[in-house]
Amino acid sequence: MIMNNTWFSLYSDTFLWLKGSRGFVYRAENNAQFVFPVSDEIKTICEQLLVLENLYTVEVTEAYTHSEAIRIWIDKLVELQAGYLTLDTVREKRPVSIQPILKVRDNVEYYNYLHQNETGGEAVQNLQELTFYFNNSRFGNNEYYRQSIFPFKNCQPLDVTKIVAFINNCKNAFLTNINLVGDLFSYPQRKEMLECMASYSYPYTLCFTIQDLVAHIDEVKSIAWPEYTSFNVLTDVIPDDAWFRVIQEIEIPVILTYFVSSEAMFDKVADMAEKQDNTRIVPIFNGTNYSFFESYVFITPQEIEETALSKKDIFMRQAVNMHDFGKLTILPDKKVYANVNFSPLGTVDDYIYPVVYKELSSGESWFRIRDQEPCRDCIYQWLCPSPSNYETVIGKANLCHINRL
Repeated sequence: MIMNNTWFSLYSDTFLWLKGSRGFVYRAENNAQFVFPVSDEIKTICEQLLVLENLYTVEVTEAYTHSEAIRIWIDKLVELQAGYLTLDTVREKRPVSIQPILKVRDNVEYYNYLHQNETGGEAVQNLQELTFYFNNSRFGNNEYYRQSIFPFKNCQPLDVTKIVAFINNCKNAFLTNINLVGDLFSYPQRKEMLECMASYSYPYTLCFTIQDLVAHIDEVKSIAWPEYTSFNVLTDVIPDDAWFRVIQEIEIPVILTYFVSSEAMFDKVADMAEKQDNTRIVPIFNGTNYSFFESYVFITPQEIEETALSKKDIFMRQAVNMHDFGKLTILPDKKVYANVNFSPLGTVDDYIYPVVYKELSSGESWFRIRDQEPCRDCIYQWLCPSPSNYETVIGKANLCHINRL
């Protein structure tokens, strides 16, 4: 029960967001959530809580105790364990709760400062994943790469010396995976490439179509694969049982990735995926299947509310793009991208520091967050996943059933 001479505080992992006529409270520890209308009375107490100097705490004044709306609001937050009441026995002893505010050291201004002082070499430590499209496949597709990893159908091969030199250029303790995309079995320099990959301690993934794998299964089984090798086997058709048996014969880690563009195919693939381990489903927008995306990709308020995020998870969504950050892609034209849907940062022949610095200082991908309309006016702004390639390809800022533009 709320009484006079009481403090009300929000916990330090409780987020309070006001967006127009609605407010949202989210506590990370227990995933407690509360959406509420913002009346003038509620707005007043929220604004007091959000004043940094108030230490996420307000004094429960007589005016507050006489307001039924505020009493109900506070009681609800206490019930959800998003906030707590403290009896004011010693008036000077204001409870202290630190408001969860993102403090980013590695932001654009930070790297600009390092660059100006010629001490920005550590920027390269942001690199976590490299993807090389080293050649084409006759079963590839020249559009899929804008949404997810998939070989080109037509392209010039990328010389293995370029790949090796770029990897050597990018070496750092945080590089955790290298993707090699194409038809390995038609790549004339595959022996040299595999020998070079064997000399690294980085995990790497060979990404090729299921048709290319099945056609060369004997060769696959004859190769002594380097340590840390895995396969990402890609298909935009329904595999038959014989193909599944081929995959089961492979002794290294394999992920089977289905590319689906229709409800009918999704239903078939989902049924198969339930019976198989290590499978993944990737929706593909083909320009005419918008309704499929509305049904299977667009996110709902219920799905957002069922997502349990830590305070760190939310901070990361506020700071960087979770899909793109730390990743570079090298296409067969030798150009380097942070995201293939935006401008290139350089070429595979460039020194890595200016490439990375360009993205950190003026790029369009790594720091692409939900700070644009309509997301910036939505109470779920920082619970949603980061913007993906789908938004860019479809030409829509948000793929959800909340704020429809």
